Amino acid sequence: MSSKRYTPEFRAEAIRQVTERGYPVSEVARRLGVSSNSMYKWLKGVSKTPRLVAQEDLRAENARLKSELKRVEEERDILNLNPKLNQRPCSSMKLGLTESRNRRQEMTQKITLLTIESLAKLATVHQPPFLSLYQPTHRRHPENRQDPIRFGNLVKELEASLQQKYPDAETRLLMEPFEALAHDRDFWTHTLDGLAVLGGPSLFQVFQMQRPVAELAVVADSFHTKPLRRFLQTVDRYQVLGLSLRKIQLFEGDRNVLDEIELEPGVPRTMIEALGDELTDPHSTVASHGGTGQSSTPMHHGHGGKKDEVQIDMERFCRAIDRAVLKHHSRPSGLPLILATLPEHHHLFRQVSHNPFLMAEGLTINPDALPINELRERAWQVVELQYKARLAALADGFAVAKSKGLGSDDLAEVAQAAVTGRIATLLIEADRQIAGRLDGSTGQVEGADLGDPQVDDQLDDLGELVVKMGGQVMVIPADQMPVRTGLAATYRY
Repeated sequence: MSSKRYTPEFRAEAIRQVTERGYPVSEVARRLGVSSNSMYKWLKGVSKTPRLVAQEDLRAENARLKSELKRVEEERDILNLNPKLNQRPCSSMKLGLTESRNRRQEMTQKITLLTIESLAKLATVHQPPFLSLYQPTHRRHPENRQDPIRFGNLVKELEASLQQKYPDAETRLLMEPFEALAHDRDFWTHTLDGLAVLGGPSLFQVFQMQRPVAELAVVADSFHTKPLRRFLQTVDRYQVLGLSLRKIQLFEGDRNVLDEIELEPGVPRTMIEALGDELTDPHSTVASHGGTGQSSTPMHHGHGGKKDEVQIDMERFCRAIDRAVLKHHSRPSGLPLILATLPEHHHLFRQVSHNPFLMAEGLTINPDALPINELRERAWQVVELQYKARLAALADGFAVAKSKGLGSDDLAEVAQAAVTGRIATLLIEADRQIAGRLDGSTGQVEGADLGDPQVDDQLDDLGELVVKMGGQVMVIPADQMPVRTGLAATYRY
């Protein structure tokens, strides 16, 4: 049996089709009329390029996501086919709730927690193209039914933009995780107010946001991150720590919304989880004197030394919670923290706390006893004065700096100052875009059409450059900006 012989030039070109242009092995083999086995033999021993490695990693992740999505949909379909499954005894219902909760936790793990650190990591990705998709979403039915449809339309815009420059095979590969998310029904029933999805050859991240964002689908030479910075750098955001002996809760919000957020794995949920083996032995007993009615007061009789053991445990509990919340939430987010707990726990927690983000004023309430809307209203009353004072200070600071020649609201001037690291604080107007290119090495700015795949928002690029050079960037509502040009910079010198 004879076999075909191929020239070295033919084999080299076939290899380049896979390693450099990103076509699948099966497609190249079919098009060139060779067997897949031959293609794999030729590829064996050839060093993988970074681009090929990234594509293979993305293919593997796409396959995993599709497999998991298929499993969840099959389980859902089985439940829908048998309504009697919803009429099981309590033990089976509890099992179903546990499984549902586990699935929800798995979905939550796919969503990237938006922090200053996660935003900074986006700037370390250097392999184009960079796909950025933003859209407003809805929390409740029936409004949320339109969200996956709008998402699908934005995905088509990304695909059309990619096809202007990239081959079909690479375009399909980049779009796969977006399309998988579009068909994830569980995801679309647990959305918040805004959605950001960023993707590329080596990255795919999903961020849920507590405020609406303008629709945007853009392919460029960097991620469009201004809406994320807008969310992180607005000055009205805060967190609430709900502290009780029964459980720990953490809420995050602003003047309009407050949501309970998932505690990071390093944060304990209960006293037993917080103290573990350090929980003191139950040497104390509780007895009531003065009757058995509601007016009677339980008295603790301790046998463990100078301090009542309940007090010892409470102090250790507060220290453990303070350390964990500071490490996993306060420091990464940089948000002010409001303590919400009963009056008797406030003094002890503040006495042992080393959290610099803990606000002096708190809420002396049982957080479990309030509806979340009322908790938000009370928390905003604590934050509002600080919020207004900070906005006024930012506007006054810019006016003083500009009068001394240490500030500017001109894009070209500010870009030049950003390159040299002169900018201490940059204020950017929310929901404002200036399309064009900014050269990060020279500071030169050039206007252009945002529909071009190589064009991004210059305010977005400028903010990223200022952060990179050690400056502070804050996105401010339009009616609170001290100028109307979209930006206001205060210089170090």
